[in-house]
Amino acid sequence: MPRAYQFTEKHFFAFAAKVIAQGFRRIEPYEFSAELRVANVEPPTPRIGREEGFVFCTMGLEVRVWTSFIIKEGGIRIPDSGWVVIREHGVAKYFAPQMYRTKNFFKRMLDWAIICKEHIQARPVCPSGKAFMSIIRKIHYRTKSVRYYWGCEEGGHDHPKPPTAPWDIGLSPRSLKIVELKRKRRRKYNEKRKLDNKPVFGTARKIRKGWKKKTS
Repeated sequence: MPRAYQFTEKHFFAFAAKVIAQGFRRIEPYEFSAELRVANVEPPTPRIGREEGFVFCTMGLEVRVWTSFIIKEGGIRIPDSGWVVIREHGVAKYFAPQMYRTKNFFKRMLDWAIICKEHIQARPVCPSGKAFMSIIRKIHYRTKSVRYYWGCEEGGHDHPKPPTAPWDIGLSPRSLKIVELKRKRRRKYNEKRKLDNKPVFGTARKIRKGWKKKTS
């Protein structure tokens, strides 16, 4: 596990200024509370304080950035990590890689916030149905590797196979370089673990503990 780095409010507010400059806005406490009431859920483990988050919405999708930073506590929630998620109608469709609290924590979080923002800004429209394509997640039956692509889930197509588009469509050269480097490192890491007869760690979707429905 990477060594945790101690961050201060100065680090957080510097990040906040940069992510807001990218078109994100702060998720207000009343928004978060209202969503929890409607969904009738509670956190997987007891928590103190509310972590700061940011959101960017367009094309019927939203990018949420959860920093694990709690202003009232003046620091990072322990032992939580940072997350960047793409959601549609409140449902998580894509998780960026888990953000460990190393020295470059906020830099990586900003990079992936921008990458996910570019993903949803480039959301393609189906040439047949004239509807937005959806984020499709596919697991390889043999390698269990996960890949994403854009696909049309609307009916009414004139051909048997619905149209698709590459997941990386619309990414800037800088973002594409970051994504390709991450994929290369992940493949190398997974190959090494397989050679050592060790289980390959799950995706961020499996690592992150979901909120639970309230029992009462």
